[in-house]
Amino acid sequence: MSLKIDDIAHNLKVLKRIEETPQATSFVLEIPENLKEKFKYKPGQFVSFFMDVKGEQISRSYSLSSAPEVDEDFQVTVKRVEGGKGSNFLCDHIQAGDTLKTAPPSGHFFKSMDSTKHFVLFGGGSGITPLFSILKHVLKTKPDARVSLVYANRSEDQIIYKKELQQWATDHTSRLQIHHLLSQPSAAWELPTSKITSAWIGSFLGEIDQGSTEFYICGPEGYMELCKNALLESSVAKERVHQESFATSIPKSAQPATDIDGKTLIGKSPSEEADTYKVSVTLQGVTKEFNVKKDETILEALIEAGENPPYSCMDGACMACMGKVESGLVMQEDPGILTQENIDVGECLTCQSKPRAQNSKITYDIF
Repeated sequence: MSLKIDDIAHNLKVLKRIEETPQATSFVLEIPENLKEKFKYKPGQFVSFFMDVKGEQISRSYSLSSAPEVDEDFQVTVKRVEGGKGSNFLCDHIQAGDTLKTAPPSGHFFKSMDSTKHFVLFGGGSGITPLFSILKHVLKTKPDARVSLVYANRSEDQIIYKKELQQWATDHTSRLQIHHLLSQPSAAWELPTSKITSAWIGSFLGEIDQGSTEFYICGPEGYMELCKNALLESSVAKERVHQESFATSIPKSAQPATDIDGKTLIGKSPSEEADTYKVSVTLQGVTKEFNVKKDETILEALIEAGENPPYSCMDGACMACMGKVESGLVMQEDPGILTQENIDVGECLTCQSKPRAQNSKITYDIF
């Protein structure tokens, strides 16, 4: 089986486009009644758009800025990237009334825990998009929790949702604190500001009870690396730091090891040659056994069998379809967005993973 775009995506009408900044545009999409269940979403999730750009078929993932308990609109925000085929096509050409071929929401960025009393959000540029969704969700549904947003931009005209953020801060003065960090503020900017640095983050953390705090980071790769390293150097527990990224490539130094043929092997069983493999898959607490062909991915086998596993981009560029190899072995032609850290704990992208050992056990229930 080879999945086609029409098998995983739906044409959604653009109801409205909103010019957030000179470089960022939001798109409000209409969800038909028969797709409302399929397009239910959680804060911090994303959708993937499948586009024809000058004859080239591309897919790109963009975060939802709306929050399910707060907003009636289903809204995605896109920031123009220099040379970016997807973002420039969307910002330049898509208008109200057009349709976008869209895969249902996916992603595991936000982890909601009752014990969390403080959510610290580090956003850089368009990285604010999933964080704004999380911010609204927390303030609406968790009355005992508070939010601190650290939002870095070059100048104030690049602050996405500037008015909305100010309104949320005004309406929740005791529960929402916003730090705008501008590297090149104009002379008219009156609020305190600073560049984002490890020293600034270290000083900021001195006022925080880390025991009941979760940290979320989204933005350019360099920004996220700086924030993550500063948090870890300040003794923030690694499991309390959550990072979102849609990078389609990873630094060479972070790429996982491969076998002699350059394939990425995940799991600890020896490789077995077969035309068909028996694979046990656990999804939402239910375990079933499937026969998966040698050249078929686990995700393709599940969909062909009528199951409903999570997935989105189908390119290995997001983690929507992530599973964990509990026993056995799978092979990926390319590691995609996985790092060696993912490989070491047995995490795989089921849209890319093909079984290479009999009786392998895969679970999706890892979040």
